[in-house]
Amino acid sequence: MILQALYDYYQRKATDPDPARRLPAFGLEDKEIPFIVELTAEGRPLGIIDTRQGDGKKKRARHYQVPKGVKRSSGVVANLLWDTAEYALGVDTKGKPERVVEQHAAFRQRIAELPEAARSDAGLKALDNFYANYGQAALAADPAWPEIVEGNPVVTFRLHNDSDLICQRPAIIAGWGDEVEEGGKPAFCLVTGQAASAERLHTVIKGVWGAQSSGATLVSFNLDAFASYNKEQGDNAPVSPLAAFSYTTALNHLLDRNSRQRIQVGDASTVFWTQKDDAEIEEGFAAIFGERDDPDARAEQVRALLGAVQSAGVRQFDGKSSGF
Repeated sequence: MILQALYDYYQRKATDPDPARRLPAFGLEDKEIPFIVELTAEGRPLGIIDTRQGDGKKKRARHYQVPKGVKRSSGVVANLLWDTAEYALGVDTKGKPERVVEQHAAFRQRIAELPEAARSDAGLKALDNFYANYGQAALAADPAWPEIVEGNPVVTFRLHNDSDLICQRPAIIAGWGDEVEEGGKPAFCLVTGQAASAERLHTVIKGVWGAQSSGATLVSFNLDAFASYNKEQGDNAPVSPLAAFSYTTALNHLLDRNSRQRIQVGDASTVFWTQKDDAEIEEGFAAIFGERDDPDARAEQVRALLGAVQSAGVRQFDGKSSGF
């Protein structure tokens, strides 16, 4: 079952000894954050930090592990302590001031709903003071402000001289952990086989050729006609919140635009991985199909892959015969 294989892959990558290769822990996601508003302990903004590197359209923002984003289409639902400028700063970038007021209120409300222990954190106190005493007007003179108003990029906050974003501070993560959705009615997870609540909405999968830019869904029952035997949304294919997070995080990682473990053949987006950690094979397999301008690129990895098939017929992973 493909979801089980992706779940197993996530479990391996989530405990990778190399932090740079490690996938986010349950409830977090790896997100590009182009702009960070830096605050003093009193909430006074010191400026907007641009995390992007590169030139022109090739600029890429730095990645941060942040609380997992909400699933939304046209409704107003806010992420926790990071979001677009409309949500996080109340900036009207599309000429819809009434909607922006609603979006910013939703962003503030998510913060207000955190447990008291998290609310007493120095980072949240600074952010509260920023909203109460400064707000977006204090940022209007910053060199990055025109680009923020024009593009509505993702924005978050950080205390001055703190290595963590406010949303990454331990008290925030601990308090937010209680908020992670537990899913629907108790059932047996189809991925793990363990008794657990069923996740109602699964994270969308991005990077699939021909799919909507907002993402595609592998497990979805979004209409009454798809729900049999009077089951509620998500109960027809019960997958626990942990399993749903694991397989979607793994697949989005494999489909990332910088992934060395995906190839595009016609209109098919194909990803591949091994059962056991073998970075050379995982990253070198793509050289069979890609990097055609340099036929010698990764030749040793490809030779090792084909040599294993020639000498043993299959590669051995965890004592079991396995191929690609």
